Amino acid sequence: VWSTETGLEPIHRYQHLQRVHALDLSPDSPAVASASGQDVRVDAPDEQGYWRSRCLVQLPKP
Repeated sequence: VWSTETGLEPIHRYQHLQRVHALDLSPDSPAVASASGQDVRVDAPDEQGYWRSRCLVQLPKP
């Protein structure tokens, strides 16, 4: 995730163990949801601006 205001280096680097299948940006808050394999996670910045995983869910195999 890059800052569109400063254009500086990434402020958060995603690291998934598998290919990312879906990515969604929140329209009203600085949050990102991503799906990779069976993992679905939501990341958002904390009070200091550092991005943290807020939720991680592993979906059951079909």
